[in-house]
Amino acid sequence: MKKRLVAILAAAGVALIAVASPSSAAVAPYPKILTKKYWTAVVAFMSDTPPVRWQMGNYTFTQDANGKGKVSAWTQTWQAKKTVNAPRSYPGTIAKCNSKPALGAANCPVYGSKADVTKSYSGTFTWTADANPVITITWDKASGGGTQKWKLTTVPGKKLGKMVLQNPAANWSGFGYGSTKAWSQANLTKAPITSLKITPPYWEGTIRTWAPDTKAKNKLGKVGQSAIRMPINLVVKPPAGSSANLGWVPSTQGCKPGFYVGSNPCAVATTPQNQKAGSSACLAGTSDSSTEYRKGFTKVLGQNHLFWFQPNGRQIIYENYKRCLVKDGMAPYADSKTTHRGAHILMMTAIFDDDGKLVGAIGGEASSSGGGHGSYGWVNFVEKS
Repeated sequence: MKKRLVAILAAAGVALIAVASPSSAAVAPYPKILTKKYWTAVVAFMSDTPPVRWQMGNYTFTQDANGKGKVSAWTQTWQAKKTVNAPRSYPGTIAKCNSKPALGAANCPVYGSKADVTKSYSGTFTWTADANPVITITWDKASGGGTQKWKLTTVPGKKLGKMVLQNPAANWSGFGYGSTKAWSQANLTKAPITSLKITPPYWEGTIRTWAPDTKAKNKLGKVGQSAIRMPINLVVKPPAGSSANLGWVPSTQGCKPGFYVGSNPCAVATTPQNQKAGSSACLAGTSDSSTEYRKGFTKVLGQNHLFWFQPNGRQIIYENYKRCLVKDGMAPYADSKTTHRGAHILMMTAIFDDDGKLVGAIGGEASSSGGGHGSYGWVNFVEKS
């Protein structure tokens, strides 16, 4: 009898989702779609009641000499924190990021979000005889056991496979994409972002995130879904003196205040913009005009969009936040002098098709600001839901 899907967050890692045991029926011919061996998937638990968590993993499917399906996976998992910040990663600094250095320090650190759990898995899989097969993965005991079921199809009009998690329990979902290109054959070194020519100049997709209700004593939150755009074709190489493998969209190039997830990039903003003071506004004293601040406004010079691209790999870090005119260069917000309240951090894996063309990215948000008040959830820049 089919078991209800269960997910267990254990101290040693996050167990992959369990579904039914593999069938003992006669083996069908190996699925043609699995000539696409290399897949990236996101599995997420999204509920108003925490802990919200999401997992990004790379799967490789092969067939051994006896015709048996073999699978390996490497995963990263992020879990929403109710009272503490997510730990940050620090891939480097962009030099001379402030176009008006007299009003603030010249450099901008780039932050990512460290995964709570990283883990490798291995196992076997069976498949149905359908043109769009359902595969059942059984993870080895050493990997923690359990099973997953995925339905495999092709993306219409693209040389790309799609996988969708089958029979998920309440509040769980999973999706991913795959191609024939090995991890070493298609990556962000072979296809640098700064060489992209995209019209319009952004990736457009869907984001589904949980954000806490800061007024609720039990730290419950709310799950919401919306469109998202990322100005990927505006990314340029940072100035000399910056760390390696970084990119950015300078404020002066133009992304004015108001470009957040879901809104439209990017009107030119070469002068400071008024920003109503409040919980997500710049700190008092960061304005270049004390008169404006007394009126209840602070000054913001655009929106910083900062990127890290994994060399010879596929991972992308995307951080964006309002650029306050500050003396310390950190763009602090009204809740703390050391946090980026209002910042968004997306941790993603680039998706390549069978031709090695970069077609988007998937992953999720794991923002690390505001004493545990960051947003968490999945993002899809390959397709819009």
